[in-house]
Amino acid sequence: SCNWLRAAKTTTDDDGVASFRVEADKLPEAGVYGFEMVVEGDGSRAPGSLFVVQPGAKAVVFDIDATLTTSDDEIIDEVLNGKVPSMRPEAATVAKAYGEAGFVIAYVTGRPYLLTETSRRWLDENGFPLGLVRTTDSMREAAPTEEGVGRFKQRALTELKAGGLDFKI
Repeated sequence: SCNWLRAAKTTTDDDGVASFRVEADKLPEAGVYGFEMVVEGDGSRAPGSLFVVQPGAKAVVFDIDATLTTSDDEIIDEVLNGKVPSMRPEAATVAKAYGEAGFVIAYVTGRPYLLTETSRRWLDENGFPLGLVRTTDSMREAAPTEEGVGRFKQRALTELKAGGLDFKI
């Protein structure tokens, strides 16, 4: 049982993506909480997870492609041919160990936002712990260049640090 709280109201952009801020006085204590976004027009719902962290929370970040998977090219083979990417041996074990040690897990990937659900499903099906999943906001950011994915990852880490995470490892 739980009490639902209307935390924010927003509209989607042309891609159907919405973002919102939750005021600090509406946030619960540190932890991971389920939430649902509800479309007023038809009542459809989109679930998610809200990570509330204390400033300075210890965190670890993982890339997905060619770090947790064995190659950068595997995501293309998955999208085009339905072949599930291979996991590096013990990758999930390492991530779980950090989670069990109290670290907030963050997955920062150059995959485009269109592959967010595919990425989350792959992590879940391979036994990775729940964590923040940050994909690119545009196809331009997904380009494998310093101006594309390089700049995206730098910005993503800066934003996560500004949100209270401490990546000292």
